[in-house]
Amino acid sequence: MFTDELARARLTKMQLAVRAGLGRTTVHEAFAEGRPVPSAATVVAIGKVLRLETDRLLELQRKAVG
Repeated sequence: MFTDELARARLTKMQLAVRAGLGRTTVHEAFAEGRPVPSAATVVAIGKVLRLETDRLLELQRKAVG
């Protein structure tokens, strides 16, 4: 969901976790295929750090969940 944006921001997943105020495991799971869809709070936190449109991300998250 966020892989291209992470590369553009030139951040590691660990750096993203720190900046987003999330746990390392939470961030790694958000990027892993076959894992549960990240929570809305996780999507918003990552989106803010990566400067992405929150509304669009939440729409994608809702579609993935349901």
